[in-house]
Amino acid sequence: MSSEWMTPEQLRLRRAAEVMEGPLGQAIHDVIFWTRKHWPPMRSDDELWLNPTDHGASVLIGGRILGYEVCGSEQVPSGKALIYCKALGAYVGEGQKPDARYVLMRMPDPWL
Repeated sequence: MSSEWMTPEQLRLRRAAEVMEGPLGQAIHDVIFWTRKHWPPMRSDDELWLNPTDHGASVLIGGRILGYEVCGSEQVPSGKALIYCKALGAYVGEGQKPDARYVLMRMPDPWL
């Protein structure tokens, strides 16, 4: 479909798809895959954080990707993506292993 016949929403979605096929999309995929493999199960209020100055990030910020609300902060390293795990109150990046907070959260309460 020619872009002159597309609605603004269709143009935004096409641009978002192009971003997801590039390096930022790969960073998003990597952090989501890593987080879901190594950290607590995703909650509906967990967030995906991007640097808004990254190429194409502005198209994604404010939307949702695989259940994560997409937010922006210049504190996120350029070209990377972070997941904010609300259960732990921690930002998780690709390659980051769970720490003592996760272990303590997963242990059963001995008083119950």
